Amino acid sequence: MATRQRRPAIARIRAPRSATGWAVLTCLAAFGLLCLHVLRQGYQQDTWLALVAGREVATRGIPHHDALTVISAGRSWVDAQWASQLAMYGMDRLLGLRLLGAVQVLFSVGSLAAAAALARRLGASALAVLLMLPWAAFLLLEVGFEVRPQTLAYPLFVALLALLASDARAHASRVLWSLPLLALWGNVHGSAALAAALVMLRGVTLAWSERHARAAGPVIRAAVLTVGAFGCLLVTPYGSATLSYYDHTLLASTFHRYVSEWRPLTAAPKVAVPAFALMAAMLWTALRRPLRVPAWDRLALLLTAGAAVLALRNVVWFGLATLALGSVWFAPLLERSASAGAMVRVGMHRALALGACTTLLAIAVLTVDHGDGWFSSRYPAAALAPIAAATRHGRGDVFADDRYADWLLWRIPALRGRVAYDARFELLHTSELASLAAFARAATPGWPAPAAGYRVLVLDRRTSAAARFGRLPGERVLFRDRRTLVLLSG
Repeated sequence: MATRQRRPAIARIRAPRSATGWAVLTCLAAFGLLCLHVLRQGYQQDTWLALVAGREVATRGIPHHDALTVISAGRSWVDAQWASQLAMYGMDRLLGLRLLGAVQVLFSVGSLAAAAALARRLGASALAVLLMLPWAAFLLLEVGFEVRPQTLAYPLFVALLALLASDARAHASRVLWSLPLLALWGNVHGSAALAAALVMLRGVTLAWSERHARAAGPVIRAAVLTVGAFGCLLVTPYGSATLSYYDHTLLASTFHRYVSEWRPLTAAPKVAVPAFALMAAMLWTALRRPLRVPAWDRLALLLTAGAAVLALRNVVWFGLATLALGSVWFAPLLERSASAGAMVRVGMHRALALGACTTLLAIAVLTVDHGDGWFSSRYPAAALAPIAAATRHGRGDVFADDRYADWLLWRIPALRGRVAYDARFELLHTSELASLAAFARAATPGWPAPAAGYRVLVLDRRTSAAARFGRLPGERVLFRDRRTLVLLSG
């Protein structure tokens, strides 16, 4: 009697079984191609800040006081993202900026794919996922596509949604894994506060659903989730001092006024229009017919939508949440739209998807073959030599706007402690933020005051300050291109 051969494990990975499934794969590949196309634009202020801070952690240990800049020197620095910054620094030391770019694309595309897979697991149809995917991809590309610590939190967010949404459908003790996940997240990125709110929300909804039950297990889990979520935010090298970071970033209204990505959603119409359209579609779906989804799903989408409205940088979490959870809402409305001839087109869609994936792989290989100069080409390497020469042997400090400050700290380590300020705006007082904002606009009396006493000025030429400083007497131009102006102060 012949023995039955065991199927290899790879057979468990199922290929799409419909034209719509292959179309989803094509969309993901197309999103990956778009990510590669704009990858160089993703190297911005937070990229260099992460590398500088990672170098600080690697060489001097976890920082507690600022030693990088002049204005905030000696002030308490709660580096809530120290773990991800150290990881990014290690990636750069290993393979340079190319590895950071590869991780950015991989985590962005992979998190979208994971959110789509989660939606299918929760009961969404392939067609519903296909309709929601472009919206989530657009929001991530417009708001969340920057090489920075936040990218490392994307997979954590999808994993947390999977744990909490699964528990909302079938209570199980594995939901408690969300707590160590949250503790890890608290050392990776400040968005752990939103994650903690989602965990606490699950604790509250679990307690409400079990309010009449006699079993103690679910009630205990609800209490652990509700209380433990807050406690996990404090599992950092800073302990209770971590709260000061969240106080400065989440609760300070003046901080939101001066830092662009913390402004409300309405400040960016290009993003606000599709985001509000998506919110309206979700609301219309909810009102059209009763939703057969747990209360936690509805409240989680409401929470992420509210966070997106309050701060532009939170839009990416709303996009991922709507793909993973919101796709389930649309599935009943699309049940009748499945075409009887869909299977006839499977071959065509399969060929298109495989072609897109092959193209993505080929372009990815060509992209990572570039050197560091290609990835940082939006920053003028030619300006480094005159800046280094002008500040050699401690001959004066540098006033650079936030676009260039951390890039200079990264490329010229000798400037440590000699740059006016950088992208860590939470270290600045409200009056200092207002003064720097007035400097950039160059529209109020005394606007040049923040740059007084600095030997070298490095300015973004798109600002009014750069245009007016270039005409002031006593300023000598060390370097100029279409983006950057470097002046030696008289």
